[in-house]
Amino acid sequence: MRLPRIVGLGRALDLIMTGRRIDAAECHAIGLCDRVVEPGGGLAAALALAGELAALPQDCLRSDRAAARYGVLADELPALRAEFHAGLEVLRSVAREGAAQFAAGAGRHGAPTA
Repeated sequence: MRLPRIVGLGRALDLIMTGRRIDAAECHAIGLCDRVVEPGGGLAAALALAGELAALPQDCLRSDRAAARYGVLADELPALRAEFHAGLEVLRSVAREGAAQFAAGAGRHGAPTA
């Protein structure tokens, strides 16, 4: 059930019915993975990604992640409502602090916020 949602019904049926192996390039091309790294580079790539994610506003990141995950499972209108309400919660909790930081110069032109 999840595979067709990720790669589409046609590709999913091809993979399920044939059981064929796919290489990293095809896996990436059909959306089954979002990154391909050189052999042995997985840990370094994962740590770099973790560092990037850790530097982002965590309330926003968590809200966006939850909305995306819910949106895959729900019908469009309930998913949009859930995303809207989750976004409002984040705005209420961090907007004033973020606006003050931005006014002081943080976050402009890629400058770190904290």
